[in-house]
Amino acid sequence: TCPCTTGRRFTNAKRVVPRFGSLKADEVQDLWALARVVGAAVEAEHNAPGLTFTIQDGVAAGQSVPHVHIHILPRLEGDFVRNDDVYDAIDKAEALHRVDAEDRPARTFADMAAEAAALRRRIPNLDEP
Repeated sequence: TCPCTTGRRFTNAKRVVPRFGSLKADEVQDLWALARVVGAAVEAEHNAPGLTFTIQDGVAAGQSVPHVHIHILPRLEGDFVRNDDVYDAIDKAEALHRVDAEDRPARTFADMAAEAAALRRRIPNLDEP
């Protein structure tokens, strides 16, 4: 299994808006600063030598939930024959994880809390301003 789908994480804007262009400049700055910190933790957690950061902005771009978020995917050398095939993997994973998907794999609160705790251990001073 490719860690780009099993290890992917998201960072959300604090204020819920449907499109990236609706964020204020300081919110964009905060969102990307958080993505950088979470990305470093994801990279360490999965022993990945690289990351892909993506935003699907709008339904036409494949956005499956109506709020701005950045996908953070751990990448391995040669994980795809063609590097851009990662986007097909994202599409397949999105189809499985759509909020309204009937066959969506169940993720319990405990599952999500365990994932968050593993990353939190790798992010020093996260709760400091």
